[in-house]
Amino acid sequence: MASAMQQVVVVWEWENSQHRWRPYSPQVVQLLERAFSKGLKSVFLGDAEPLLSNFSVHITSLRQLCDSSDREIAVRRQFYPPSSPAGRGAVWQWAGDTPSEWHSYDMDVQCLVETVWSMGEQTVDVSHVFPHLPYIINFCNLTQVKKTSGYVRQLRRAQQAAYPLTKVPADEFVFQPPTLEVTLDQLLLMYTSVVLPTVGVACCICRYMLTEPSSYGDDLVIQLNGCRHAIHLDCLRAMVESTNQVQYLQCPACQSIYGRKVGQQPPGRMSTRRLPIPLPGYDCDTIEISYMISPGIQGPEHPHPGRPYKVRGFPRICYLPSTTQGRKVLRLLEEAWRRRLIFTVGPSATTGEQDVVTWNEIHHKTELHGNDSGHGYPDPGYLDRVTAELARHGVQ
Repeated sequence: MASAMQQVVVVWEWENSQHRWRPYSPQVVQLLERAFSKGLKSVFLGDAEPLLSNFSVHITSLRQLCDSSDREIAVRRQFYPPSSPAGRGAVWQWAGDTPSEWHSYDMDVQCLVETVWSMGEQTVDVSHVFPHLPYIINFCNLTQVKKTSGYVRQLRRAQQAAYPLTKVPADEFVFQPPTLEVTLDQLLLMYTSVVLPTVGVACCICRYMLTEPSSYGDDLVIQLNGCRHAIHLDCLRAMVESTNQVQYLQCPACQSIYGRKVGQQPPGRMSTRRLPIPLPGYDCDTIEISYMISPGIQGPEHPHPGRPYKVRGFPRICYLPSTTQGRKVLRLLEEAWRRRLIFTVGPSATTGEQDVVTWNEIHHKTELHGNDSGHGYPDPGYLDRVTAELARHGVQ
């Protein structure tokens, strides 16, 4: 049976020198989308925006080329819901250093700002969702304040042409709207219910019977609404507080995620490109993923704050088939990267070395050919397995 189709907004974006994705204007996106739908190999951006007359985009390789230099940058075709600023014909911008100079936020930042603004909130601390952006936005006076310096800039919500719409299979569109930091009490209200303890069943945290008080003192029992596992409330509170995060709950019995899980992956860069060769077992192009993380200092979320963390074997190159399922896995991996879940800091499983950046239980194929090591292809069950691993981290 054919998958149901879902209407989405298309936004073409380019990667800047800070490895952030910047949206093209709606006019340029209209041009790129027409070229894409016609199967054209490249398009001159100056046809839509004269200031970009020196630039063209190679559609098949997803690269932007400059006529006056050899510089190439990555381009991607992203989908957003019609309720996003892109679909509403709105754009959130901050003031530049000269009069009449305005800069648009990244589209995922705009989605966050639009959501909070629509809720009628007065402020939003953007750094709670995007740690690299230390800004507080005030909707009452339309300002952006940099938390580290107190520097104030004006911001605005302007009108522009809406980005084009298209339809994609519903199972290919995975959009996780950015959300604000929440409190533990909010999570408990959203995802648990108070229940009577079942005789003979133990709390999976303290191992005391649920009919007995928790090792932390209280005897109140709650049930996670999805998986329906029951736990002492005080035990769950202690477990969450010991991890120094309150963005999500994770069932200690089955590991189900409630809320938006965010990890401790250090800053870095994820990039992709298309290779015109098939992987063993597939008759299609190959998606190459490159992860780059440099050495740094551990933060408060890491095992040893203040100590250096080391990196080994970067950049790490991985491969996916460019099938419908492979492209869906890529979008899930991109979301996992944004949530800092692909890597973590800790001991190396192979060498035992401490304070190194390691994989975080989301397996990747790091070889094109040969599956004797388990790191290459053919492996017909890999895409299903990695999808399940991502789901266990709450990315689905």
